[in-house]
Amino acid sequence: MKPSEGARRFRFRPPSDHRTMKHISIARRAAAVLALFAVAACSSTKEARTSDLSETRWVRASPVLQQQLEDASEQLPWAKGLQKLELIRFFATVGEPAYDLLLELALDPRTSVAASAYSAMGATGDARLVEEIRALEWDPSTREIDLVLERARTLARLGDWSTLPTLIRGLEDERLYTRALCIQALEEITHERIPYDPRAERTERELAVQAWERWWLKYSGEPMPPRPEPEEAPRAAPTPSLED
Repeated sequence: MKPSEGARRFRFRPPSDHRTMKHISIARRAAAVLALFAVAACSSTKEARTSDLSETRWVRASPVLQQQLEDASEQLPWAKGLQKLELIRFFATVGEPAYDLLLELALDPRTSVAASAYSAMGATGDARLVEEIRALEWDPSTREIDLVLERARTLARLGDWSTLPTLIRGLEDERLYTRALCIQALEEITHERIPYDPRAERTERELAVQAWERWWLKYSGEPMPPRPEPEEAPRAAPTPSLED
C-alpha cells in the first residue's frame, strides 16, 4: 500500500548538515557576544574601583563601618572621661578608614573635638599621618594651649620630634594635670628619665626644665625656641592731676 499524498507531504525529514552548521554558528556568535559583555562589565567595575581609590590614599571604610565612624564623631563633643577614651581607642583601632574623618575633625573649632582627633591619630603610630597633619591649616596663636600641646604630642608620637620643645614648655604650665601629661609624654617618646616632679615647688621644677632644655640642645643641636611673651595687661587711663 502506497503512502498517501498527505503523508508524503508531512513526512519528517532530519535536518541537513547545512542547517545544523548554521545553528551552531549562531550559537557560537551569541556566546562570543555574551563573553564580550562580561569582559566589558569586569573592566568597568575595575575602572570604577580604581577611580574610587584614587580619591583618597587611605583604605576606604565599608558602609557599615562608615556609619559607625560618623556616629562616634557625633558623640565626641559630649563625651567625657572613660567614654571619650573609648571613642579615641575606637578611632585608633579602626586605623586607615578613619583617617579622613579624623583629619577633618582636627580642624573642628571645639578644642575637645580637635584634641580627641589628634589623640586618636597619635595612638595609631602611623608616621604617614605626619605629612597630612602638617598640611592642615594651623595657627597656634588662635588655639587653646591644651590643643597646642596635644598636637605637639601627636606629632612627636608619630616620629616628628621637632615638636618636643612645645612639650618641654608645657612643663612650666601652671596646672598640675598639664605638667603631668607633658612629662609623661616626654618620657614615653624619648625614653629619657630626666628627673622632673610635676608636684614639686616652682624653683625645683625650673631646674628640671633647664635640664630638659640642655638635653634638647644636645640632641638637636638647636636651642629651645624663645618663650612667647606674655600679653601685656591693658594700661589704665592716667589719673588727672590737680595741676591739669
